[in-house]
Amino acid sequence: MPQQPASTKTPETPVYPALSSWAINQKLKKLTKDYQRDQKSKPAEIASSPIGCPEAEAIRYPVKRLKEYEEEVRRVFEAEREAGRAAGTAEVWAAVLSQKILPLVKPQINSLADRLARKLWETGGGDRGEQAAVEWAQGELDRLKVALDLELVDARKHADGEMAAAGDNHVSFQVEHARSTRAAQPARTSAAAPETIAMKMVPRLKGSVQPAHGKDGASRRRAKLVARVTKELSILKAEPTFELDEDFDSARARYRGRRFLVFEAVTKFPHLKGEILTVKTLKRARPIALAQAIVSICETVSLSTIEQDWKKYKPKEFRSR
Repeated sequence: MPQQPASTKTPETPVYPALSSWAINQKLKKLTKDYQRDQKSKPAEIASSPIGCPEAEAIRYPVKRLKEYEEEVRRVFEAEREAGRAAGTAEVWAAVLSQKILPLVKPQINSLADRLARKLWETGGGDRGEQAAVEWAQGELDRLKVALDLELVDARKHADGEMAAAGDNHVSFQVEHARSTRAAQPARTSAAAPETIAMKMVPRLKGSVQPAHGKDGASRRRAKLVARVTKELSILKAEPTFELDEDFDSARARYRGRRFLVFEAVTKFPHLKGEILTVKTLKRARPIALAQAIVSICETVSLSTIEQDWKKYKPKEFRSR
């Protein structure tokens, strides 16, 4: 018989039961329907309520509700893992993130960001309370977007590691993710602690802030790192064009003498380049959320730790934010 030509068809993305289950899809539909109903009705109810600063709270509510929605979607799949209906591997979790959680949540992030931008344009920002609420909301949306993107990258890196180890180095189904809304959880397997699993490959940033001794000293040093990385990202955000790899390489060459920490971070953790190239899409003038995520990875600590460091020790020039 003549030999059949080799297939050139691109391999399909693996389909896992947790992704194609009718019962799970029904749960997700209900969660989405409830979320859309609340987003449509609750802000108007809050704005007309007798509570203090109702307009500002009406601005905050949609973002708070979106974060609740993201957690609800996440819990649906975590329940599958806990019940033993989904394998506890990074490969499965990467698929859950890329095929379910991100497609459901990211369009909502973009939609809310557009609404906030439109509100600022139409009203000029409103009173000070409303301006502060809009800034908070934009920062939370940026933070959630960055955290999801970085979590997916981490999950894919761990999935590659699982394949290379042929199953000998199993990791937890729930890959540690950079989250502002959740504290780091203890590992459920005999592997290292989550933040070590996610970040141990990256040496700490060097040469920018002098080492400090003690717990408070380390916190102050990390806060200074966030401030410096934020300033560097702001400079890159102001570049006329900063979207492609060649834009990144051009900026790195032009700022070589200034020893930008973001370029050092990319040398040690290449996947961060893609996140840094999104800086022009972030709504806040100062990309603090992205800076915190970068420092959390390079300093091998959880994002919640970096956020606490920043809250306590951020420089005076950032105190109004």
